[in-house]
Amino acid sequence: MVEEALSNFGLFIDDENKIRLIDPERVTDSAELRDECKDFTDNVLEFKKIVDTLIEKTEEYSKQVEVARLK
Repeated sequence: MVEEALSNFGLFIDDENKIRLIDPERVTDSAELRDECKDFTDNVLEFKKIVDTLIEKTEEYSKQVEVARLK
């Protein structure tokens, strides 16, 4: 009953009986989303490194082919 009254004012009580401005479930969801975003960003950066390496190797190979073609 108290929790319902507080929630009408945008206040929530967490598991430690502390008053919060944000719903504790939303905090958990936000933390999970933050972690998933960090994992996604890490994966994208790793993918970029792989692609950069592939481009570098392809450019090296094309230079070797060009030199061989000119001989």
